[in-house]
Amino acid sequence: MQLQWEPIENKDFDPKINELTDSNILSQIIANRGFDTYEKALLFLNPQEYEISNPDNFSDMDKAVERIIEAVQKEQNIVICGDFDCDGVTSSAVLYKTLVYIGAKVGCYIPNRQSENHGLNSKAIIEIISKQKAKLIITVDNGISNIAEIKLAQSLGTDVIVTDHHEPSEILPPAYAILNPKCSDKIAANLKFNEIENMINFAGVTVAYKLSCKLLEKYNKTDFQKELIPLVSLGTISDVMPLTNENRKIVCQGLELLKNKMPKWMSKLFELSGRNAENIDSETMAFMIAPRINAAGRLEHATTALELMVSDDEEKINFCANQLNQFNQTRQQMCDTSYYEALSRIHNEIDLKTTKAIVLADEKWHIGIVGLLASRIVETFNRPAFIMSIDKEENKARCSIRGIKGLNIHKVLSQMSEYFDGYGGHELAGGFGVDLSKHSIKEIATKINQIVLQELEGNSLKRKISIDAIIEPEDLTVDFIEKLSILEPYGEGNRSCLFGIKNVVLKKLDFIGSNSKHMKMLFEAKNKNVLECVIWNKNSHPIELLDTADITFVPKINEYKGQKSVQLVLKNIYIKNREIETKDIDFDENAKEQTILVDHRKKTNFFKMLNSYLVNNKASVYLEDKEITDTLTGYSAIKSMIKSRFDIEKCDELIFLSSPCSEDVFSKIVKISSPKKVHIFNINDKKIDTPEFIKTVSGMLKYCEKHNNNKIELNKSLAFLSVTKEAFDACIELLCATDVITILNTNENSYEFQFKQTKPLTELLHSEKYSQLVEEIDKINNFREDFQTCDFIQVKEMLV
Repeated sequence: MQLQWEPIENKDFDPKINELTDSNILSQIIANRGFDTYEKALLFLNPQEYEISNPDNFSDMDKAVERIIEAVQKEQNIVICGDFDCDGVTSSAVLYKTLVYIGAKVGCYIPNRQSENHGLNSKAIIEIISKQKAKLIITVDNGISNIAEIKLAQSLGTDVIVTDHHEPSEILPPAYAILNPKCSDKIAANLKFNEIENMINFAGVTVAYKLSCKLLEKYNKTDFQKELIPLVSLGTISDVMPLTNENRKIVCQGLELLKNKMPKWMSKLFELSGRNAENIDSETMAFMIAPRINAAGRLEHATTALELMVSDDEEKINFCANQLNQFNQTRQQMCDTSYYEALSRIHNEIDLKTTKAIVLADEKWHIGIVGLLASRIVETFNRPAFIMSIDKEENKARCSIRGIKGLNIHKVLSQMSEYFDGYGGHELAGGFGVDLSKHSIKEIATKINQIVLQELEGNSLKRKISIDAIIEPEDLTVDFIEKLSILEPYGEGNRSCLFGIKNVVLKKLDFIGSNSKHMKMLFEAKNKNVLECVIWNKNSHPIELLDTADITFVPKINEYKGQKSVQLVLKNIYIKNREIETKDIDFDENAKEQTILVDHRKKTNFFKMLNSYLVNNKASVYLEDKEITDTLTGYSAIKSMIKSRFDIEKCDELIFLSSPCSEDVFSKIVKISSPKKVHIFNINDKKIDTPEFIKTVSGMLKYCEKHNNNKIELNKSLAFLSVTKEAFDACIELLCATDVITILNTNENSYEFQFKQTKPLTELLHSEKYSQLVEEIDKINNFREDFQTCDFIQVKEMLV
């Protein structure tokens, strides 16, 4: 998708910030992120100076700790009830390791995503109490909405401590103690606004960590806190919490500890992912480690991930890590398969001109991947996606939703809550369950579309990309990019810097990596600076050689054989010099693959670059113009690939360096060559002058009389003249009608003739056949002009 840039709103900032950054560009970026005073910027750039909040900021902290100490002293069984995502698993691991360290009898329970969903459920409560003999249940990353389940536990003689970070409802559960920064009456009354704001951004794992810190303090074992911080960092990053204030400090501390000493389980995951653990940062945590932890809960059971984190047994670590890696590979395959199935159904079932939401349901789609599938669909179509997994046995469906800017998902769901067994969410994501014996998928989809259409009224659904700065190529030095590291760690609220450069021209395109799965491009800026760019895990893009584009990128340092250079990781390319075709995907396996047309008609002075491209890429070059051919001296690669309409062969790429003489000829050339891509270049076709055309044909006839036994070959003549058969025949008929030649014999590809006499051109002009020839020549001239100037959609229609 081509994304235009959002306007950049630069904030005024204290000039003293330049003393911290030594770069006005970097100072502006920091200010735009909210750190526009010297004091704010200084603290942001020195996250170790952020204050760590006191566990006692939770008003129920002492009560919770005292109950846990009582359970330890009485040797009561404690069960931690976690969640199946990475935040939930790390929360469970943090508290489990802490309780074991202080001598508690502790077990864990994590629900199954497929059969139980998030949070507590009555069946689980009964199982935990009956089988694990739990006298104390501690929830982590869940529990704040489980009023009935906590009442059930209490009725069975088991206390419940809730640690959570999700939004509470108006009525809180009757738990023994509640630690949740979003519960206003469960935090200390004397806190300042900035302290409350800091706590509200905690992940579930940080709340569990605060409980652990207080317990370790009580047992005088605070040194153990360091072992927990990497887990807190991972959970914070994975749950996409803002990396500001205390979260920023915790993640910095965690990464520093991991660089000095990484636990075996994480080293093993890095090894299996093929990445160097020495280069660990917040982004590798987010994209390499967290997905493997999440994969267990998505496809099987998150207990495998928890066992990996808390085990010291190397054999068990290896087994669990390999399982998680396999889960992740399976998850990727399932996502890809489901995504292409969804694309097919969108193509065949949904009219995107009249609907603004994409609602799909399928029993084949695993509940563990529908959220990921929804995210990919939103990324592709920039429309809210409601993706449901159907359980046929239960006759129920569960939906994961991902939204877009300008639409509040929770508001949409609240307007149709009567349709759901249960629902939840926030502005950009949500979910619901529905009993299909009460409401059909079609009924649900219709209602969703009605509400979304109303809510998005006036929204064009055009997506834009927000960049930090438009930058000049000369500013992209190794020194500048190394300075950007002072902004790390990157994450929610503090993303990697995204820059833009305008009006660069693609000079070279290569495919790199195993199976050529990445793209490497060289762009030239106006000042002739050459920019090396890469696109990872993508080997196709509508950009073509010599295209002019605005590029959006994250700058990186590429180090090779001790030499450092700048490499731009492209995030979006906005092609400016031609229309970009949005190609419908043809999902009929027996259908012919559609040809992609590429419009180069606005380009000039392209022969040198085209010749360089053809040195390494094979193609057929259609050219039936002697004058253009004569200008190609020195362009040997182009000349070696020139074909006429009569010797064109099947090829992957077809390049038009002259305009064909008719729509029929154009269609036949493309049909015979069956290319994957057709490139049409800007050729100033010389108009055919009718009198000159007659002279040329007469000269060819005289040559054939002397050198080819009075036979003129039709195909060679048409290719040499670059005209239609109708125009050539009209000229022959004119010469016959005016007694210049006589046709003795004709066959499919040649005319045998006798030259009778030469006549002045003025005598031919008065023949009725002359006007017929003019008409045919005008058809050719008009078609060529249209071919070079018409809307490109009309060119595409010639192939239908």
